[in-house]
Amino acid sequence: MRFKVIVCTKCGRARGARADSKRVTCIKCGAILKVEEAKAYLTTDSESELAVGVAEVNARLQLRKGGDKKDIPHPSTVKAELCIRKAKRTYEQLIEDLGKRTGTFSFDDILALFAKEQGVVRSDIDEKEILNIIDRLKTKGFLVEPRDRLYRLI
Repeated sequence: MRFKVIVCTKCGRARGARADSKRVTCIKCGAILKVEEAKAYLTTDSESELAVGVAEVNARLQLRKGGDKKDIPHPSTVKAELCIRKAKRTYEQLIEDLGKRTGTFSFDDILALFAKEQGVVRSDIDEKEILNIIDRLKTKGFLVEPRDRLYRLI
């Protein structure tokens, strides 16, 4: 499913919409927006990227009472900034992607992935930091350890 970040022409507030929708209602002012005619500031298949895109556009609009629509960023600027942010994925995102790809993965798999992502050798990775991240993910309920140093997403 494709999603778009669009901006209300009446109040200037960004919102997400399914790309195949004909119309959506602005969350702030209630205006009816035609999705196909609206300028897409971001088009994505990911709901999480959509949420980040909406937040980014709204943050850059700096909407306050009497805000100026001239502050609306150009779509290519938003897309470029999201690409840069996406390229610098967090350790948690890397572990989540690894779990989705492989199902069950080992501590060595995580080390190899982090080394590849950072462009360093495995011995340069701080194992204590990775164990802290894993503990944090287990505490949050995102990760289980069925066997010693073998992990699976929940």
